[in-house]
Amino acid sequence: MGRVLWMSSSGALLCIGAFWLWFAPQMLALALYSGLAVLSVLIAVVFYLLAGYAKQDAHAALIGHEIAKEQRLYAEVESIADQLVDLTQSEAAKQASRLMGMLADYRQVIEQKLGDTTITMASYSQETGRVFKLVITNLNDIVAAARSVRTTKGDALPSDGPENAALLQRHALLTQQEARIGALVEQNRELLTALNVTTVEVANIKDIDSFELKESLNRLRELGARAQAFSKD
Repeated sequence: MGRVLWMSSSGALLCIGAFWLWFAPQMLALALYSGLAVLSVLIAVVFYLLAGYAKQDAHAALIGHEIAKEQRLYAEVESIADQLVDLTQSEAAKQASRLMGMLADYRQVIEQKLGDTTITMASYSQETGRVFKLVITNLNDIVAAARSVRTTKGDALPSDGPENAALLQRHALLTQQEARIGALVEQNRELLTALNVTTVEVANIKDIDSFELKESLNRLRELGARAQAFSKD
C-alpha cells in the first residue's frame, strides 16, 4: 500500500505544481484543485484496498521473502553438509541433505495450500522457519563438536607416567563431545520428523479453518519451544 500511496501522492503533487505554474491561479482555485487532487489520492487508495490488490501485493511480497529466505538457508546448509562429510559425521550429513530437500518442498506445499491466506501462511512460515533454524544451529554445533573431537584425538599423549591425568582428561572430553553430538543428532531427528508430519498434514487439509490445521501449528510452536529449551541446557 505504501507504494500506491507514494505514487498517487507524488502524481497529485506534480499535477498541483503544474497547475500552479501553468495557470497562476488565485488561491481559491488552487485550493479547489488541490482538494480534487487529494480526493483522487484517496480514491486510488480505497480502490487499491477494495479491489484486492493490497492482498495480492502482500502475498507476493511474502512469497518473495520466503523464497529469498529459503535460498539463504539452502546455501548455509549446503556448506554445513560439506563440513560434516569432511568430519566423517555421516548421520548428521544425511540430516543436512534431508533438510536441503525439505526447504523448497515445504515452502511449495505451504504456498499451494495456504497461499490465499496470507496471515495463516505467515504464521506457519514463522514457526517452521524457527524449527529449521534450530536444526541448522544443531548442525553447526555438531560441526564444532566434531572438530573438537578430531583435534583432541590428534593430540598424542603417552599412556604412562605423569601424563596419565592429561590422558584421562582428554578421554573425558572426547566422551562428553561424542555424547553431545549424539544428543544433537537425536534432537534433529525429532525436529525433521515433526516437520515431515506437518508437511503431510498441510498437504492433506481441505479447510484452512480446520481444527487439524490449528493443532498442527500449535504443535510446531511447542516443538520449537522444547527445542530451544534443550539448546540452552
